Amino acid sequence: MNKIFDCFSYWDEDLLLDLRFHLLNNIVDYFVIVESNKTWQNNYKELKFNINKFKKFKNKILYVPVTDMPDGPNPWEREHFQRNCIIRGLKNSKDDDFIIISDADEIPNPKKISEFDPKKKFAAFNQKFFYYKINMLNKTEPNWIGSRICVKKYLKSPQWLRGLKFKKRPFWRIDKIKLNNIIEDGGWHFANLKSPEKLLYKYKNMCETKDDFVFNRSIDKKYLNIEKIKENIEDGKDIIGRNDIYEKIEIDNTFPSYILENKVLFKDWIV
Repeated sequence: MNKIFDCFSYWDEDLLLDLRFHLLNNIVDYFVIVESNKTWQNNYKELKFNINKFKKFKNKILYVPVTDMPDGPNPWEREHFQRNCIIRGLKNSKDDDFIIISDADEIPNPKKISEFDPKKKFAAFNQKFFYYKINMLNKTEPNWIGSRICVKKYLKSPQWLRGLKFKKRPFWRIDKIKLNNIIEDGGWHFANLKSPEKLLYKYKNMCETKDDFVFNRSIDKKYLNIEKIKENIEDGKDIIGRNDIYEKIEIDNTFPSYILENKVLFKDWIV
């Protein structure tokens, strides 16, 4: 029987961890959580994951603290290094097991994981993209190719899987046919469900904060203050000035069942 390892990098997303654990517990065999003691901008930080907050799932959690992050000016090297440390939590996995790679705010739909065809080696989940709040949909980019799944024996590295560009292509593009494997209705991307203070810390420490290596640009400092972040949240604008449009939608049965059953728990994150 194939086991399923749900793997992701962690920063401080305890609300989403609670949602993830409850939602996927009956599907997933192990949760691999990777946390580093450095930000992408090479600033030291405390390790915050506390397994005692999630005692119900303790036997399924494989926690990987990373304290050997690389130095140097390139923030992407640190992001990729941390993601690749997921391998350290897969020591007991078998060749035919299924490995899911996500960011902590990307949650695969438990009803759709079984649609993965191992003969195709790997696939991606097409997820609904929400911003600031659980039901604030990104109308500009409502679909997000987020979580990936791969048969362990075909996993070159977690970052390799993350870097694959999945999109629908014409049937005659034989060279790209494997990357057509997208699982629709594949879950939820709940971006920036954080307080203004935590968002400020996040955006001061992202790869994109100061990036001289990939996009060759930096986040405008005018966005990196509490007042501006609060203003953008209140006005429903993007946190760093992009032109995305967000729209409140009603909570319905397309949302995770755990949210539907625990609206009081999530009340501060529903508009």
